[in-house]
Amino acid sequence: MGGSRQFLNDDKVRSRNSRAILGQSLLDFLDVDMDKFIKSFAQLSEQLSELHELPVGQDIPHFEVELHKFGQEHIFFQFVRLDWLERLDAYKRQNENWRELLRPKEFSQIPQRVITLQNQVRRLIEGALDIALRKTRENFTTLSRVKSYYNGTESGKFDFGQITTEFSCQAGLFGDVLVPRKLEDILSYLLREFIKREQHFKTCLHCGKYFVPDHGNAEYCNRVVANSKKTCRDIGATKNYREKMRLTIIGRRVMISERSLLDIFSFFCRLLIKNIGWRYCHVKESKKFR
Repeated sequence: MGGSRQFLNDDKVRSRNSRAILGQSLLDFLDVDMDKFIKSFAQLSEQLSELHELPVGQDIPHFEVELHKFGQEHIFFQFVRLDWLERLDAYKRQNENWRELLRPKEFSQIPQRVITLQNQVRRLIEGALDIALRKTRENFTTLSRVKSYYNGTESGKFDFGQITTEFSCQAGLFGDVLVPRKLEDILSYLLREFIKREQHFKTCLHCGKYFVPDHGNAEYCNRVVANSKKTCRDIGATKNYREKMRLTIIGRRVMISERSLLDIFSFFCRLLIKNIGWRYCHVKESKKFR
């Protein structure tokens, strides 16, 4: 996590683009489908239970493989993978505390714990970090909306808790290095950064999911649409172009219609004037010969 913390503190990357990358990483975490991991984690948990009854030094089939698959799902899950691999290593080294480290119940609850965190972070974004909430002066700043959100009576709010940081120098950069003890620490740190930086989230007009706008007028995200190579932003640009062309065509039709009506009206006016003038002259000449 030192590299991530360094990335956050580098002046060269303190930009909208860096904030968008970090924000999108958090949003991608919310999109991970954890239901597909519940069964595999339950099976591995049973193997951990059997491990407590066998002599020390036994192998757990597919344990490292499944952890690797879980870690590949999202960068945040790499922390969980490394944490449990360290616990497994303590068991192989016959550490006297390995039974406390390899707790089957704790392992089986990882998917459900992640689902709970996803729901809590999603509610925090909907209740405080959504740019659509910035309507009144009282709720204009992100911090004011977060205070209002946590002062509410709703349950199931994200618990920021306490995080551990260390001051370090890496690659010539000085800064605080996050020392996560659990997955919640990573989420807590990122959310704190978003609140301090007045980071907002917006709802994509195509897929309906949250994204980090790189400018105030952004309406579509950069997610790749299912069964397509195009992103929501590509589809949005095409949609906006077609709508603009449609309005242009309608405008031209209206102009043509108005011009046609004007031409018809002018024609009848000229005909009427001509007819009235001819009749007036005819009556005037007739009166001379009486």
